[in-house]
Amino acid sequence: HNGCGGIGYDFSEMEDPVSATYTIERVTENLNPNRKRKAHSAVTLSYKHPKIIDFISMGKNLTITHTNVEFDNDFFTSIFNDNINSIDLWDTLCKSIYHTGRPSLSFSAEKNKRSSSKLINNVCGESLLRENESSLIGSLNLTKFVIDGDFDFITFQKVARLGLNCLDNLHDIQDHASATVKANCLESRKVGIGVMGYSDALLMLNLRYGSRESLIFVEKLMSLLSSALIDESERLGKERGFCNTALLNSGVTPRRNASLMAIPANGTLSLIANVSGGIEPIFAYLTKQNIQGTTVHQLQPTFKKLLNAKNVDAKLIFNELMAGKKIEFIEGINHDMKNILIDANSLTTEEHILTQATFQRFIDGGISKTINLPNSATVDDIKEAIILAKDKLCVGVSLYRNGSLQGQPTQMVS
Repeated sequence: HNGCGGIGYDFSEMEDPVSATYTIERVTENLNPNRKRKAHSAVTLSYKHPKIIDFISMGKNLTITHTNVEFDNDFFTSIFNDNINSIDLWDTLCKSIYHTGRPSLSFSAEKNKRSSSKLINNVCGESLLRENESSLIGSLNLTKFVIDGDFDFITFQKVARLGLNCLDNLHDIQDHASATVKANCLESRKVGIGVMGYSDALLMLNLRYGSRESLIFVEKLMSLLSSALIDESERLGKERGFCNTALLNSGVTPRRNASLMAIPANGTLSLIANVSGGIEPIFAYLTKQNIQGTTVHQLQPTFKKLLNAKNVDAKLIFNELMAGKKIEFIEGINHDMKNILIDANSLTTEEHILTQATFQRFIDGGISKTINLPNSATVDDIKEAIILAKDKLCVGVSLYRNGSLQGQPTQMVS
């Protein structure tokens, strides 16, 4: 935590995970004021734990600790077979998500495909780690590879290789939390090269988020990223030494790094880069944030650049949006541009999940992404979304109904 990292815990074998989670919340809260970057934690609990209902219910009382419940395929089979205990848990879970956006879910069947080791989700689920192990993660800003409306895949792969070298080197020079963590990290050398600014890049490429064309782009992007990283890690292994090959799935060629790809939330990095986090859709084209007691309104940066490039008065659009006008009714924005200006709460649940699932096919761990639901979404809508995410082979899923939490940090301006 003091090194600006997030920590994941699996309390499935602990007698009282509720008290332990409250302790983590309290201690982290007490220590955070002296940290340059606030720390967060994530706690995972198996749905089979006797205190699972209490664990689900506590989510509404937590502000800096994420809760996650892990399910196997047997649970969903029991739902479909009308098992009363499973249905009661299912209802409690989905009602909690409806009211608080918590907990998240992970699917053990998909985690187990990725390693024979017992794995714990880290703070956002994007790295699947053994006990006392960490991963180094870095993200490529996709907007930097869009040149005159085209994506430069060749430079993208070159930078990905450079990024892998950078993170691999960092394993040897970073300060580890303990000798045990250091030994485990140097045995596995896990890294996660990911992306951010995905939705901004789509705007620059004139592609609508969630469209068939955007998913074709994802397929090409991630396939090239995966092949470049695998090739580079194999090369580094031959040159500098391989990771413990027992940590690789059967049939995987020996390489330097046990994991290669991740898609984190990029909450801080994306702010620095002025792009959207990870693979999240643009939340809104005009947002309202409370920053250190001051209300700040901002026109989405890439949207603003596109307006300027098309000689559209961005200030005029800002004023129209501030006045409550919807983008589709603003005359200064042409029809073709309006077709791609989709925000997180206007996407269908299927578009959200299909996007995550398409990225998921290439990713070693989970994906840090929120499935945004409109305020009008029902508990049944949440149930359907979870089943769809499972069926599409996501490692996990996080859902949030817009406006369900008071003090939501970023808000749409209606």
